[in-house]
Amino acid sequence: MIKRIPNLLTTVRLLLVPVFIVMFFHDHITSAAIFVIACLTDIVDGYIARHFDAQSKFGAIFDPLADKLLQISAIICLYIADLFPVWALVVLVCKECLLLLGGANLLHHGVVVPANKFGKVSTVVLSLFVISSILLGDILLPYINLIAFVAIIPTLLALASYCRIFAGIRKEEGR
Repeated sequence: MIKRIPNLLTTVRLLLVPVFIVMFFHDHITSAAIFVIACLTDIVDGYIARHFDAQSKFGAIFDPLADKLLQISAIICLYIADLFPVWALVVLVCKECLLLLGGANLLHHGVVVPANKFGKVSTVVLSLFVISSILLGDILLPYINLIAFVAIIPTLLALASYCRIFAGIRKEEGR
């Protein structure tokens, strides 16, 4: 039974994405709460999957997809609300697309690359940025470019780290 919980939590996170989007444009406090709940499902499902040997093919595919959909949806909502600069949106969407394509390619060859410390730090920093921007957007607005720049640094480090891993795996396989 416990081995199904991570997949259930991932599914809940996927279902929370459209709810978050709708609520973002109606009630920022509720949307921030939904975002936090979605982030907590990611933490809990990862913990259970690792500590109870409950990893699955579904989780390997849909857990990172749910994370990326949640983050990109939140960033696009912030951009629409003029709380996120377009240059940062482009950087983040390009990074997430590259990681999705690279991860899908590796998965197609039977290789699953788990999240590393750079990816985890990037997720935490970006999540804190999203939550604070939703709740304190007007206060942060004069500093949004600087704050977005700081939030993107770990994202770029994560991208570089995953590209290095991807290149190493491809080199080992002779591709």
